[in-house]
Amino acid sequence: MNFKLAGIIIAVLVAIIGIGVLSGGSGNNDGPNVADAEQVNSEGLATSKVVFTEAGDFECPACASFHTLIKQVASVYQDRVKFEFIHFPLKTIHPNSLAAHRAAQSAALQGKFWEMHDLLFEQRDLWISTTTSNPVLVFESFASQLGLDMDKFRLDFSSTEVNDYIQANIDLGTEMGVEATPSFFLNGQKLDNTQIDSVEKISKLLDQELAQTSDSTPSTADAKQSQTDSSQTN
Repeated sequence: MNFKLAGIIIAVLVAIIGIGVLSGGSGNNDGPNVADAEQVNSEGLATSKVVFTEAGDFECPACASFHTLIKQVASVYQDRVKFEFIHFPLKTIHPNSLAAHRAAQSAALQGKFWEMHDLLFEQRDLWISTTTSNPVLVFESFASQLGLDMDKFRLDFSSTEVNDYIQANIDLGTEMGVEATPSFFLNGQKLDNTQIDSVEKISKLLDQELAQTSDSTPSTADAKQSQTDSSQTN
């Protein structure tokens, strides 16, 4: 009987140790580091220690509303902050979303992810499910506008590679705790959307994060002003 009890105790200890190993065992509960993910589209300063991430769905109306804000902020901070986008199509409620994400990732394979990303949000009324049940022709017209190789675009659009990339993004988003779109993260920490519902609020968060890192490189505009001040002093 004692041998059986000892065996049970050992088995429990092994299971606990195993769980600790699988979960990292480091005591760090900050969640996954988005910046280390290989399959994430990004723009801005690639080496930045300040990473702003969106998990979004192109057919999501709230994502479209936030798009204008994020684009404005990115244009100002692109020389200091890394901006990432995680594909997270909510296929059950947005029937055309997966196709839209396939179009964006197909464009990415020709170096035009962000251009397609912008078109999909800014002209979403042309392709959302309440407008059409077959959005592919619209996506092809966008691809043509961007000067993409259309044969390659069509091939990539239906490829396993693109599908796997999007699924890897969905898996990453799920691991990070994404349950709705848009979801935003700053250096892996999830933000409440009320924290970032204006350009001013987002800018304040980024400025605070930049100030706390050694990565607060002066912007191009700041550098130009510094040169001007220096020349005037001399």
